[in-house]
Amino acid sequence: MRRSSCRVSVFVLGLLAALTMTVLTAEAAQVRAKIGIRIQSGADVVPAKTHHRVRTGDQLRLYIVPETQTYTYVIHTDHEQVQLLHRERYVPDLKGHQPFRFPPERHREYAIDGRSRLEEFIIICSPIELVYITNLFESPQASYERWKLIEDKLVEQSRIQLSETPDKPFAIAGNVRGSDETFLQHLQIFSGQEFLVKKYEFQVKK
Repeated sequence: MRRSSCRVSVFVLGLLAALTMTVLTAEAAQVRAKIGIRIQSGADVVPAKTHHRVRTGDQLRLYIVPETQTYTYVIHTDHEQVQLLHRERYVPDLKGHQPFRFPPERHREYAIDGRSRLEEFIIICSPIELVYITNLFESPQASYERWKLIEDKLVEQSRIQLSETPDKPFAIAGNVRGSDETFLQHLQIFSGQEFLVKKYEFQVKK
């Protein structure tokens, strides 16, 4: 028990040091992105709310459109297991801002399988690479408890807020069609200080 507590303490100290260095490097810059999750429930298509009830069989696709060059991370958890679904260095196209989709457009949507009562997606956009996130998920000691420590610190520092500057939009580039086009046109802009952290929580009804 003492050895386990010691390991957690060392991890926490290392995490605090890494976050402090990241804050100093990021220089408290504001990070903005258009973010949304599209839910296909039978014949209905709706945008996800921050807290949303879904059914087994519903299908989800995440849309992320950062305003500037960022490192983007998508994490999924049911409060027991946690995994890094995707990480990518996003660079806006010369013609504008290309939407980033997860799963990618050529793949099927993420399906709610009903095995968990709760599913969360955490989207992180950062102007610099957050190496400690990658290191956590590459470690055999990765756990929800350790991820939660990182998440709480990031949320505290980012102070996410719905954008209050609608007079400063940024356009989405590329060819988008059908329901994708309609959905992308209504994406909300979110902003955070140092990082942008947006979480969606889904309560699953079987």
